[in-house]
Amino acid sequence: MTRIQVAVTKGQICRLNALVLVGVLLALASVAYAERTNLPEERNFGMALPGGKCRVPPLPKWNEPEKWAWIQICEGKEADFNKHPNEGLDPRNPTHDDKWSKYRKLTSDFLETILLHEPFRSAIPRRGVRIFGAYFPNCIDLRDASIERPLRLAQSRFKSQVDMSRLRTPTVISLEDSKFDKGLNMDSASVGGDLFMRRSEFDEVDLRGAKIGDQLGMVGSTFTGKLNMDSISIGGSLFMSDEESDEGVLRETEFGEVILRGANIGHQLSMVGATFKGKLAMGSISVGRSLLMMKAKFGEVDLRGAKIDDQLAMEEATFAGKLIVNAASVGGDLFMRRAEFGEVVLVGAKIGDRLDMEGSTFAGKLNMGSVSTGGSLFMRDGESDEGVLRETEFDEVVLRGAKIGDQLSMVGATFTGKLDMGSVSVGSDLFMRRADFDEVVLRGAKIGDQLGMRGATFTGKLDMGSVSTGSSLFMRDAEFNEVVLRGAKIGDQLDMDGAAFTGKLDMETVSVGLDLFMRSVNFGRPANLIFLSIGSSLDARGATLRGLDLTDSKIKGELRLGSVNWMDIEGESYKDKNKNSHAPKLTLRNTSVGVLQDTTGTWPDHLEREFEGFTYDRLGGFGERGSSWFIKWLEKDESYSPQPYRYLVHTLRTFGYEDMADDILCASLERECRQLNRSQLKWWKLLVRRVFIGCGWQFFLAFLGLALVLTIIGTAFLRIAKESNRRSMKLGFWYSLDMLLPIIRLRERHYTDVDLNTWAKYYFYIHKILGYVLIFFVLAWLSGRLEEWGRAIFDSM
Repeated sequence: MTRIQVAVTKGQICRLNALVLVGVLLALASVAYAERTNLPEERNFGMALPGGKCRVPPLPKWNEPEKWAWIQICEGKEADFNKHPNEGLDPRNPTHDDKWSKYRKLTSDFLETILLHEPFRSAIPRRGVRIFGAYFPNCIDLRDASIERPLRLAQSRFKSQVDMSRLRTPTVISLEDSKFDKGLNMDSASVGGDLFMRRSEFDEVDLRGAKIGDQLGMVGSTFTGKLNMDSISIGGSLFMSDEESDEGVLRETEFGEVILRGANIGHQLSMVGATFKGKLAMGSISVGRSLLMMKAKFGEVDLRGAKIDDQLAMEEATFAGKLIVNAASVGGDLFMRRAEFGEVVLVGAKIGDRLDMEGSTFAGKLNMGSVSTGGSLFMRDGESDEGVLRETEFDEVVLRGAKIGDQLSMVGATFTGKLDMGSVSVGSDLFMRRADFDEVVLRGAKIGDQLGMRGATFTGKLDMGSVSTGSSLFMRDAEFNEVVLRGAKIGDQLDMDGAAFTGKLDMETVSVGLDLFMRSVNFGRPANLIFLSIGSSLDARGATLRGLDLTDSKIKGELRLGSVNWMDIEGESYKDKNKNSHAPKLTLRNTSVGVLQDTTGTWPDHLEREFEGFTYDRLGGFGERGSSWFIKWLEKDESYSPQPYRYLVHTLRTFGYEDMADDILCASLERECRQLNRSQLKWWKLLVRRVFIGCGWQFFLAFLGLALVLTIIGTAFLRIAKESNRRSMKLGFWYSLDMLLPIIRLRERHYTDVDLNTWAKYYFYIHKILGYVLIFFVLAWLSGRLEEWGRAIFDSM
């Protein structure tokens, strides 16, 4: 018996060893198959075949909805509770709140079991977990989970917290059309495909540091709590915009506070039409293509340091709070057209192409200090798509140090506050036409082409000190208060035709390459144009002037002052000679012009003028005016200086007006004499000069007087020498006169019968020489040489 039992036992052992060997071989074969197909070794064993029954039964502890849901999922179907066992429910409809029942109830344990544990995990088909209309009353905990199949929890109700922090999946997660009564935590989650959060209602959502491989969709959703996407990374696009349903119904997207600081969006970020009721923090965000914020509503928005590779569009958006875009970088265009803004900060922003603000309203300060654009900056009025004019309105604007690559246009816009464009640089044109401005600062601005202000209105001070334009400055038909152009450099022409200046105009040291047009200009105060430099002409014909100061100015072409209307400081005309109020003044001290073109009406009697150092190549209207007009013209300069007279004499002689030149020179000497006392040596010097220069009959009278004096002196010497009573004839007055006239002989016997014996004969040698001298001066006077010699002699004294 003992031997038989032992034998049986040995046989059983052999069979058992054989079975073990077969099992090992089968296990090795399954491992090899799993490695060849790159799947876990348990994979596919419980998965139902297409159209087949589920091979993994539900757990007995699950409730009926969970058992039913698992069978649907296992067989590759949708677990849609809206079809079984109840009618459809909308989790976002508050009237359905009391209809969510135990027949839809799923638990966190159920989700964790089917997603993470075998054999359920391997039994999930390739389309993943698809649950619709479920009710999750308790917290869902999928922290640190690794999910290999798509997860879709749609049209469902989540009553408690949902925690998916640090969740990992290579595929898609969808939470569409659902309602989350509590928070959703996906902190540091990693989703290889898309994350859909569309048409849902969320409270607080945490997506900090999450990584989304493709797109993140939130269109049509509502976020009542904080949405934190700090440092999120999205390989594709982030959609936060409104959504239009298949039936054409708009589903609005609403957010509370949103944090997108440091986010990295690989493609596009769209917020079109959405509403952001809280702060939107997007500091240092990076967007691979465009950031679209059109037709959306925002509170405070922070985009400082943002990097947008393509365009940033804010068209037709509303910003109720502060918009901060400091140091942002936009590779393409920044569109802010037809939008409404409060305070906007764009300091140091860099725009690759255009910055367009057409048709927008800025209720607060717009600070664009040191902004840089590769293209144009448009701040002008704009037209809507229907062709309706949209006015552009600004409060205070700062563009100090901005660099605009192409043109800057403000045409038709309204600036109710100060516009500071100090040191702005514009590559092409700056257009400010037909716009309304308060105070404007353009000091040190550099305009590559033209600066146009035609038809604009400036109610405050316009400071264009040291402004520089490559081409022209057009200020025609505009209205100005106080204007400062001190040190400006205008490359081409400066056109002020038809403009009105109610305040002071300061154009000291202005340089104009070609013409300065001031035709029909109305100046409210005296115009200060000292040290002005004009390459061609200054034309002020028809202007209304209350004074004009051109001290030290250089005008290479013509100074045209025809038909100027001179007014006093109160605005009354000076055509009436009986005016007693303070007269206007024209100052031409040290002014140099090519040609002075004027009319007799340019110089009313009450016009004060100053001509010291005034030089010109020629004067207009020589032939129409006589000496008396020019003398009167110069006498209106109350402070006498010989220079204006001398220069006018020089000019008249240059053009052949010798008689007029003599009259002007004599008038100058006479006026200078009137200012001196006869006891002064200079008075006598000037008197002698007038004699020798020949002012009118003065030389002729002086010649007769000197001849008479010499004749009387000769007569006296004859009597003293007792030569007057000679035997042959009496020698006296006529002898002395005859000896003084060496060419003319009054009596032949004075030369043949008279031989003076006393010392008187030596005097008459000198007497005759003086006669020759007198004849010499008479001949010089008759030939016109006397005046020339006299000027040379006395000018050197």
